[in-house]
Formats: sequence, structure tokens, C-alpha cells
Amino acid sequence: MTSSAGARRRLPALPLGTGVALEAFLVLLGSALATALLVRLGALDRFLPPGSAGPPGLLPHLGLFLAVSHLPMFAFGARRGRQLKREHAGRRGAETELERRAREDRVTGLANRPRFLELVEAACADPSAVVGVLLVDLEGFADVNETLGHDVGDAVLAAVGQRLLTAVGPRTDGPAAASRHPWPVVCVARVGDDTFGLLLAGDGDGAPSVDDAAAHALARHLLAELEHPLDAGGVHLQVEAHAGVALGAGSGALTLLRRADAARAAGRRDGSPVRSYDDVLQRRSSRQLLLQGQLRQAIANGELIAHYQPKVACGSGRVTGVEALVRWQHPDLGLLPPADFLEIAEQSSLIRPLTVAVLDAALADVARWAAAGTDLGVAVNLSARVLDADLPGLLAERLRHSRVTATRLELELTETAALTDAGTTAAVLHELRRAGHPVSIDDFGTGHAGLAYLRDLPATTLKVDRQFVSGLPGSVRDTAIVVSTVEMAHRLGMTVVAEGVEDAATWQALTALGCDEAQGFWMSRPVPARDVPAVVARIERLHAVPAPQRTAR
Repeated sequence: MTSSAGARRRLPALPLGTGVALEAFLVLLGSALATALLVRLGALDRFLPPGSAGPPGLLPHLGLFLAVSHLPMFAFGARRGRQLKREHAGRRGAETELERRAREDRVTGLANRPRFLELVEAACADPSAVVGVLLVDLEGFADVNETLGHDVGDAVLAAVGQRLLTAVGPRTDGPAAASRHPWPVVCVARVGDDTFGLLLAGDGDGAPSVDDAAAHALARHLLAELEHPLDAGGVHLQVEAHAGVALGAGSGALTLLRRADAARAAGRRDGSPVRSYDDVLQRRSSRQLLLQGQLRQAIANGELIAHYQPKVACGSGRVTGVEALVRWQHPDLGLLPPADFLEIAEQSSLIRPLTVAVLDAALADVARWAAAGTDLGVAVNLSARVLDADLPGLLAERLRHSRVTATRLELELTETAALTDAGTTAAVLHELRRAGHPVSIDDFGTGHAGLAYLRDLPATTLKVDRQFVSGLPGSVRDTAIVVSTVEMAHRLGMTVVAEGVEDAATWQALTALGCDEAQGFWMSRPVPARDVPAVVARIERLHAVPAPQRTAR
């Protein structure tokens, strides 16, 4: 049942200008009606000269109208003045709020990236002042959003922001003179999806100076604070992070931010939680910028080639296949290893054309070896960025062109790649297995994967990382890890390949532990395609185990 009050229709609000004009018109109309009423009641008769017989003229009427309208118009003006003040205050408040929102991150309440860059640029205005940028990047944040939802992800970001603010905030356990925090932090901001930035600069009022030692100490302090579990909307999580530091005088905001990010990325690659931008990184960054501009043309020019490292069966010493490892035959810098350019490709759109170039080279080499009497399969490494629904069709097209069967093209991916968009990855790999491709998991044991992915992915081979192989045969722990991996893989119907075999003792230990295949410098370094048949013959001559002879009866 609808109430009468709710049922009454409200008149639409008039525009502000129309309302003011209407109100002024009503004041004037009311004043005119009041004047007319007073005239009818003879209010003007007293103003007529004695003995006057005619009606009063215009001026008496106008004077009476002004007298009658004075008070209403005064009240109208006073109320309109108060209204204008309120409107002005409202506009100023709205402008202030819009300005605040333009400079503040919605999720964390911290300064956003534009505001951070503005403050860094202002600090860099003094060419003699040393300014620092410290970036803190969260690890695995995308997994939080994917598994727990964006609400929890936002709560994690807000909690991290508050934790960072608290970590650099004023101390409260000392006298007022010592209450300043020991870190030269001007601003804490969110500058990326899962990246926070801190501006380090002295203010000339007793603030600590900015130097590499202080920045490193602050970074370690922040990472230690983030190790404590966070309360993210009732969900308690522990986050890991890496930090990058860049210092400079008069460098500019974008330059410092780029350098800090390069330091963070280098630290992540090297396993260092905190890394500073230094001369080594500067030379590397300059080199990468150069290579980044040349890589696309290098792919088009056919400068990317494949070298091959054999995989050898531990039981028989026979070569079972080779792994393709990409190299860049640079016209000026010589033969470049993948560490010099793969990351550039991964961070751009070049990883797919690079993968296609390696596939074409590897399949062409397999066909040539087979025609010459050396029948080998080849394993090609795949990036997570190419594991999509288009990959099976791409591979089928390349196989038709080279006339190589799918069973000869093994596809390798790391644990990290296998876990990226696990649902899509599993579907694509199942389709590739149905097409006949062997699938191997590279660097097993070094990622953050659980055993469930071994159950769900259609892998045919596990490759044990070199860090578990290099300690054989002396390390009891490495031996236990290899034994358990071999037993588990065999129960799952998988082949086990050990990487990084550097000497005969390791080879013998792996053979005794039941490992199926091995590869490493002891058997052969990666070699060009033209050398593969000779290397295969040499390995099999040196390591082949003779077949047992029957005893005559």
C-alpha cells in the first residue's frame, strides 16, 4: 500500500537562474499589488495639494511602489547573498574534492602516480639536491586477485599502503626533539598495480641525508615490516616483495622512476630483495635499449638461430633428442645468449614472432638431420605468453610446412609458465598432447607450484633443475630430492631428465638413482645445427652401453 505522502508528486526543481528570476518577479508583483491596494484605499490622497481635483500623477505612484517594495527587496537581496555564499563554498568544496581525487589513489588513499611524479619533479628542481626513488613491488599479487577476488586484492593494497606509512612514520617513543622518523621520506604513493613508490629527499631542516646506505636500510626495513601477516578484510595474508632504489641529482622524475624499476627487476632476476641502480645496471640498461630497438628487425632478418644440447639416456648412453636454445647472431656484438634479449621479447609483443622463428629453425634442422640419417626429436621452450588457444593451430601449420611429425616436437614450459592462467594452459596442453606433442615441465622444483598441477597437466617429462643435480653424489638432501622426484614421476608415467650434469660422478649417480635421461656440459655444450650429427656420434661412441650378449649353450 502506498502512503499519501509517497503518492504525492513532487514538482520538478527549477534551474537556478529561472528560480531567482521567478522569485524577483513575485517580489515585484506583490509590491505592485500592494501599491494598487493602498492607492485604492486612498493612501495617496494625503499627498495631493489642497483643493486638487485630479488623480495623483506617476511620481506619487512610483514613490509609493518603491516604499512598499523596499523591505521585500532588501530581504530578497540578503537571502540571495547568503545563497551565493553557500553556492561559492559548495563549488570550492567540489573543486577541492576533485583536486584531491585527482592526486589520490582510490584504493589506498595514498598519493597516485601523477602526484608522485609531480613531487619528484619538484624535488629534482634543485640540481644540487640528491633525490631518491624507492620502489616496492609485491610478488604474486595477480594470484590474490584471481583466487580471492578483487575486493580482497584491494584490501591487501590498502593494508600494504598503511603498513608502509606506519613503517616510515614518526617515532613516538622519544622526546619531541627526536620524534622525527629516521628516514628521509617525503611521500609514499601507489605508482602501479602492485607497486608502491617512496620519494626520498632531505628538507634542509635536520632531515637525514639521502644516500645509498640509508636507502638500502629503509628498503630492508620496509620488506621486514611486510613479512608480518596482513589483515585484508578478515583474510590474513603474508606478502613478499622486492625493492629497487635509484638516486640522483637533477635526474628528473621519469628517469629516477625508470632506474628504480630497472633495479627492482634486476634484483628479482638475481634473487636480491633490494637492488640499487648502479653503473653495471646503467650499462646493461643502455645495452638493452639498444637491443630492444634492433630485435624486431633481427627477427625479420633471420639473425636468431638455434643451438642444440643433446639429451642422453642414462641406461644406454644413446642420444634421445636435443633441446633448442635460441641465440642472436648480432652483426656488431657477435653471438648473444638468450639472457641478453629474451626478457626484452617477454616484455613486448616480440615473444610470439621470436618463438615462431625458433620453431621454424628447429623444425628445418630436424628435417635436414633426418634426411642425412640422424633421426632426432627437438624440444622448444615456450613462454607463458604464447600458451593460448591459437598455439595448436600455429604448431600444426609449422609442422605441415616442415613435414615433421608432432611426436618429434617436444614442448617445454617452466612451472611458472604452467601456472599462468592454469585453466587455459591445461586446456591448450591437452589439445597439444592429443595432437601427439610430448610436453615437459622445465626447472622442476624451483617454482611455487603444488603437486596438483602435475596431476592436472598432461606432462610426459619432468626436468630436474640443476640446483638439485650439482650436489650429487655427495649431498644427502639432493639425493633424497632426486630419488623422490624420480619415483613420483615414474608412478605418474613420466620420464625424468636431469639438467646440469658437469662430470662423470654426477652421471653415474643419476644412473644409479634411476634417472632416465640427462643433459649438461659433460656430455656436450649447446652446438650449432651443423655440428649436431657429429656430436651425437661422439656421445654415443663414448657413453653407449653395449647390449648384453647371449651365452651359448
